[in-house]
Amino acid sequence: MSNSNTVRNQLELDLINILQLDTLDEETFDPIIIDLINNGRQSLLHHQDDILEDIFLNAMKDNTQLLIILKESISNRWSSIWSKKIY
Repeated sequence: MSNSNTVRNQLELDLINILQLDTLDEETFDPIIIDLINNGRQSLLHHQDDILEDIFLNAMKDNTQLLIILKESISNRWSSIWSKKIY
């Protein structure tokens, strides 16, 4: 994802927008996005210093837009995996 010509999917764009990561360079925010997608919201604790404090604190609350889109992403990923399984 570190190439500035990279086409980002909607999930990545949503995460960048919600966490206001567009103020950072891609080398800084790409690992945050990858970590969020692979490891969930708790991974933000590793990147707390890179995110504005009020944005970080809000992201860690329950029922935020961040949590909602991460849950949807996980649900879609598992649905895709299960729909491809052959019994």
